[in-house]
Amino acid sequence: MRQANGPQGILQTTIRFTEIDVDGKPITIARELTLPGQEVYFDTMVIKFDDHFVELGDPVRGKALMLFRRIFSSTMRAEDGFVVDRDGQVPEAYAGAAGAQQL
Repeated sequence: MRQANGPQGILQTTIRFTEIDVDGKPITIARELTLPGQEVYFDTMVIKFDDHFVELGDPVRGKALMLFRRIFSSTMRAEDGFVVDRDGQVPEAYAGAAGAQQL
């Protein structure tokens, strides 16, 4: 992360966003994003499945899922932020998992 004044003297924050697997290996290409303002926020959605999926060891529904919807800053609306996971599409982080098409 780095912060610097932009061309119009407005503070900008630049982050590198990379989704990783359980072993810490990147599963998506790193994205460098520059947002106006000092604070950066992540709009996420957590999905929890019924216990019987956990008991069955389901590769996707056997645990909670966190979907990153948008990244935005303290000086912008969430709706105007950078889209990470698109509505109606399987997120890249889960695309290879068995049964992901059934989410």
